[in-house]
Amino acid sequence: MKRLFQKRSLMGALLGTIALSASGCFLGIISTADYMQRWVGQDENHLVSRSGAPDRTANLPNGGKVFTWVKEYNVADDGAPPEMKKCNRSFTLSSAGTIVDWSTDGCPSHIIDDKKTP
Repeated sequence: MKRLFQKRSLMGALLGTIALSASGCFLGIISTADYMQRWVGQDENHLVSRSGAPDRTANLPNGGKVFTWVKEYNVADDGAPPEMKKCNRSFTLSSAGTIVDWSTDGCPSHIIDDKKTP
């Protein structure tokens, strides 16, 4: 009886691991870098229509701009108390309004792709 329980527990753990791994594929968990890179070459109007108005805008001397969105998120690692962190996502735009570069600061390494990318 004990042996049967051990086999079932092991099988349950294995199936749970497979299910969690597969759910990452279906949920679209991707690296933050991949998410940001998808926007390079896209138009600023498309970015703003998908992401909303940026929290900050900086005008560059070459006629380009930098749009920055700031988002707070909750982190609780290994049973530690929850901690709020800030993620800054910035996109550099050319004078023609095309996204040419990006940067992040304080963002998680992976995100759930919300299908708001091009």
